[in-house]
Parts: sequence; C-alpha cells; structure tokens
Amino acid sequence: MALSDFRSKDFLSVLALGLLLRAGFVALFDHHPVSDESDYLLLAGNLVHRGTYEAHCVVTAYRPVGYPAFLSLIISLAGRSIVAIRVVQIALDLSIIVALFSLGKQFERRQGLIAGLLWAVFPPAILYSGLVLSETLSVCLLVWLFVLAMNHARLAHPAIAFLAGSLGGMLALVKPWTLVFLLLLVVLYLGKRVDKKALVLVVGGLLFMIVPWMTRNYLALGTFSLSTNTGAKLFIGNNPESTGSYRDSFPKELLQHAGNQEHFSEEAGKIAVTYILNNPLIFAWNAVRKTAHILRGEGELLVWAFHKDMRDPATSFAEQYRSVPFVAILVVNPAYWILMIIGILGFLRLWPQDFTVLIILFTAALFAVHAVFFGGARFHFPLMPFLSLCAARVLPHVNSHFKAITHRQKIIYALLVPALLGLWTYEFVYVF
Repeated sequence: MALSDFRSKDFLSVLALGLLLRAGFVALFDHHPVSDESDYLLLAGNLVHRGTYEAHCVVTAYRPVGYPAFLSLIISLAGRSIVAIRVVQIALDLSIIVALFSLGKQFERRQGLIAGLLWAVFPPAILYSGLVLSETLSVCLLVWLFVLAMNHARLAHPAIAFLAGSLGGMLALVKPWTLVFLLLLVVLYLGKRVDKKALVLVVGGLLFMIVPWMTRNYLALGTFSLSTNTGAKLFIGNNPESTGSYRDSFPKELLQHAGNQEHFSEEAGKIAVTYILNNPLIFAWNAVRKTAHILRGEGELLVWAFHKDMRDPATSFAEQYRSVPFVAILVVNPAYWILMIIGILGFLRLWPQDFTVLIILFTAALFAVHAVFFGGARFHFPLMPFLSLCAARVLPHVNSHFKAITHRQKIIYALLVPALLGLWTYEFVYVF
C-alpha cells in the first residue's frame, strides 16, 4: 500500500475525527481506577519500582503479565499518570483505524475508509481507551497481526515474519486464551503454500515472546504456563452456583487457600473438572448461557465506566446498570447492536478465502474457550473491528446486499438477528 494513501484528506479526516472524539471524552471523563484496573496498576508499579512481578509482596502470575508490563513502560516514563495511560491508549486505538483502512483497502479503498470511520465513532472503542483495561492493547495487537497474516508476500520477508510471531506472542501475554487461536493459525499455515522458513520465523517470534515469561513462572512458581489463574476461571464458570458469567462465589474450603494463589487456582480447577464430569448436561446448557453472555449488550462496559465500583457487593449488577446515565446507554448500546447486525450481513457476503478462514478461526476459538470458562460482554469486543470491516462492505446499500446473499445465508441471518434482538430485549427488560 502506497504511503500516499495514508496522507489523503479523507483518511486524515477520519483519523482526526477519531482523535477529536477520544480526546474530548477523556478530557471530560471522571473515572477512578477500580477492581482489575487497580490490580493492573499495582502490578505495573511493582515492576517499575521493585523489578518484580508481585502483589502485596507475593510473587505472582495470577494476572497475565502483558498489560501490566505495558503500563510499566508508561509509568517508567511518565509516572503513575492515568492521563498518560489514556493518551497512549488513544494512540493505540487510532492505530486500529489505520489497520482497518489497510485491511479494507485490500478489497476496496472506500471499504477501508468506512471501516476506519465506523471505528472512529464506535462508542465502546472510545470508552475502553479511557479505562485501565487490556482491551485496547489486545485489540490493537490482534488487528495488526491480521494485517500481516493477510499478506503472504509480506510474510515472506524474514523481519516481517518474526514481527508477526512477536505480535502474536505479545497478544498471548495480554490475553492467554488467544494462544488457542495462534496455534490454530500455525496449523492452518502449515497446510498452505506458505514459505516454511517464514513460518519457522513466525513460530520463533511467538516463542521469543512467551518462553521467557513461562520459564520465569516455572522457576518462581513451579508452573510452565502463561498465568496461574486457569483453574480459578474454570471454577467461576463451572460450579453449582455458576450463571455463565463472572461470579465470584468461591466456597470456604477454597478460600482458605487464597493466600497462595497458585494452589488456590489448582484446587479450584480440580473441583471444576469434577463438576463438569459429573454434570455434562448442565455443562452443555451453561455453554449456551456463556455464549449469550458474550453477545449481550454493553452494560458491563457502561457500569465499569460510569459506576463508582462495579465489583461493589452491596449493589447488584442491575442496580449498577440503572445508575448509568441513560444518555450513555442510548448512545453506546444501539451503536453496538447496529454494528453487530450489519457486520454479520457483511460477513455473509463472499470474501477472499484467507480473510474468511481467519475470522472463523478467531471467532471459533473465542467462543469455544469462553464456553468452557465463562462469558461476558467484554469478550465480544475483539470481534468488533472485523465486524466494522464487514459492515463497511455492505454500507450504504444494505438492502441490495441482503438480496444478493444466498437462500441459505438468508436463513442463517433470519435466525441470528431475531435471536440477538431477543437477547438484547431480555437484558433491557431484566435491568429496567
């Protein structure tokens, strides 16, 4: 792609709009880090000031290291400044616009511009850039990985191949579940006519990023893994009180091990596996519920952004959701709903095989992993850049594109859309 494409007035206008909306929001955003945000800042601060990955003087790997390490770079340069973190995350979010333009232009220049515009004005993307959460960083890494993976000729260059693998490794350090997708991606390219030397470099870049951290965990904690929270997360989604979403309801016999997070997670995992084996039908039904939680509206994000503490046990999620300014709900949720519905239609249109396979692989890995563990609205966010790209293909002629899809695709769409509308309506009625 020529550099002049990124200097064009229309593209720069989209980028400027994205910057204006994010800068304006962050300037007015009155939010203090809570829950996960506080944990990330604590871990990052210890990395900077003590040179160790620990929480409350205890060496840990319970939370993945990727995002705290990213925060530690900012803290080392700008101090513990929430403003600095938001500025850097805005820059990352703007780079997603650049990546979407780059991806879309491979099909049609207008499509790249529309995809970038959709992301520039997408309220959840703007909100996440203002929160101390790993979503903006992980989506940025993911989208740029797609940019490289979509171009086989570019991957043939040794430096680009190693960079692609390194991006994948960084993504796994931020979101360990994505390692499932990355392994599927490697298997996919093994069966394709991809330069095997380039593939070796991709795998080398991946290992270069994750093996040192896994080795550290083995030496410090006795486990050769990316994080030590797998068992605890498995228990959250697989126990007699599980609802399919996050619910911190560990029994007393487990909480007595809470001082040792690794042992705590290991014991929780054993209980969860036993529960799954003894209740296969309940596990299958819960998998459906977990999927529904992934696809629900942006209530979780709205509560996180506008409520004082979403982990406050004194108030239910519904009460917290009702406390969110109604204008925010009216802006954020419909934007997500519309993008989801139009994006699915755009995906049903014919795409080059590589793009289709990549999207299917990533979506399948995402839903499969969370169907085993637990669901939540945060987990659909990584899909939204690609739905922006898909939606850009059918805008502004949605009707004609709907007529152009096959009869089977119309049936699929006719089943999916009412199911989603029913889910979102149920959630709205339940809360309000």
